[in-house]
This record gives sequence, structure tokens and C-alpha cells, in this order.
Amino acid sequence: MKTVYWDRRPGNFVLKDTGVAATGATFIGTRDEWNETLVDTLIDLKNMTGGTSVDAGRSAMAIIRQSVLFKKENVLSNFVLGPDGSVGGYFVVNEVVKENGHDDDSYVVMYDGAGTPVGQLVILPSQVPC
Repeated sequence: MKTVYWDRRPGNFVLKDTGVAATGATFIGTRDEWNETLVDTLIDLKNMTGGTSVDAGRSAMAIIRQSVLFKKENVLSNFVLGPDGSVGGYFVVNEVVKENGHDDDSYVVMYDGAGTPVGQLVILPSQVPC
């Protein structure tokens, strides 16, 4: 399963393959503009894995909903993100809440058309108060 990383703190660039802080990059923009980089990273993961859907916790969904690519479908809890430009496709985004009432927003899981996990996006920092 392919793993990529993204940091929720605006301007904290990380290497997608390792999560290690990247150097030399500067971000000048709003939090909303930074949040679009999460969507860009999801699209990269889709292109790497061929994924067709993702499960995301509440906090990740809050960021995804802000994207200019986000579209709500007429199906409860299902959303689509796209088109992604390079592939021209869409993928379904499902909001997932853990049974104990706390969601784990430190990662997003991507699945292929058969429902097999093919990738995950780890959101840094992963330790966030519930």
C-alpha cells in the first residue's frame, strides 16, 4: 500500500514519500489555499494507485469540503472530488467516524474499485486533541 504525507500546518512542507520536513520552499497564502494542497496530495495518491474512493475522518472531511473541486452528491455521506486534470476522473469521498465517537483524522485511506486499500495519506501532526 502506497503512503504519502501532508502537514496540516500552513507552510510546513513535507516530502510526500517520507513526511520529513522539506527545505527551501516558502508559502505565502491563506489557510484555505494551504488546504487545497491536501486535495492536490489526494489527487497525486489517486494517480499513483488508481484509487477510486477514500475514507476520511471528520477533520480531514472539513478540509476536503472547502476545496473548489469538492462536489456533494445526492447520496448520504458520499462526495466526489474531481476532475483531477491528469486523469480526468473523480473519486468518492466517504466520511468515517470511529465507534468511540472520536475520529482519527491522522490519515485518509484510498481504495480501488474492488474495495481493497491501495494507499493512505498521513496527515501531520497526527497527535491532535479530540
